[in-house]
Amino acid sequence: MKRKPAIYLIAVLLCSFAAVVTQPEQLVQKLEDYLSYYTPEKVYLHTDKPYYAAGDTIWFAAYLTHGVSHMATAPSKIVYVELINEEKEVLARRDIGINQGTGNGEFALAGTLQGGQYLLRGYTSFMRNFDQRYFFHKEIRIEGLSYDDETGQPTQVSASGQQAGSLSKLVSVQFFPEGGDLVSGLWSTEGSQSHQP
Repeated sequence: MKRKPAIYLIAVLLCSFAAVVTQPEQLVQKLEDYLSYYTPEKVYLHTDKPYYAAGDTIWFAAYLTHGVSHMATAPSKIVYVELINEEKEVLARRDIGINQGTGNGEFALAGTLQGGQYLLRGYTSFMRNFDQRYFFHKEIRIEGLSYDDETGQPTQVSASGQQAGSLSKLVSVQFFPEGGDLVSGLWSTEGSQSHQP
């Protein structure tokens, strides 16, 4: 009794395999038709920095490829790029023309923009026919700015809205030689300054 379902399954599989083998041209044609009509696309956005401050400009490059071959042969010619805040509101949108798989654009951030975690989203019109999980998503940290009433200097504001202090106090830039050799005849900041190298 237990052998009958297994025999039935094997018979169905053999019949299906025989049908495919006798008509391989039709199978290949159906696969080609499917790929030409349901051509998946992939979008990637490359930004110039991982984080920004209010008043900065987000520069980005958009790449559009065929989802299977990863070649620049996707049929769409426009990539839509959106900047979305934490409340899921679209703050800005750019229509980026694609030429040979690439395009570029920017978002000029307002100086009064509140600090927080923002989302950069990219997609094509064709991709909207499918689940939004296939859209490109990239989280971007943006720090807000405010201005000191006394000095007029910009100060950094955290995502919670609290002032973090003057930007000039937060940033420290120092230059050091790449190697370990000292320049002959110049004073060294290493160790004591009472002698020359």
